[in-house]
Amino acid sequence: MNVLFEMYGVARLRAGLDKVQVSAATLGAALDALETACPALAGALIENGRLGPHYRLSLNGREFVSDPDRPLAEGDTLIVLSAEAGG
Repeated sequence: MNVLFEMYGVARLRAGLDKVQVSAATLGAALDALETACPALAGALIENGRLGPHYRLSLNGREFVSDPDRPLAEGDTLIVLSAEAGG
């Protein structure tokens, strides 16, 4: 099933893209597919197949999700938000 990642802030800068569509049935599979599509996100946004500690994912703008086993539905949107800041 197709899932869309929308990236903002540091994630968008690292990826060089604002949106990436992947095919995945679970959150973990979606993160793996995103890492393949945007290798620059490995080790920061994605650590060992899980979401890094400085990022949050909002599923369809309704709830925050992090469980890699979380099932996804066709057309879901995962909004990537970062808490990274510099000074």
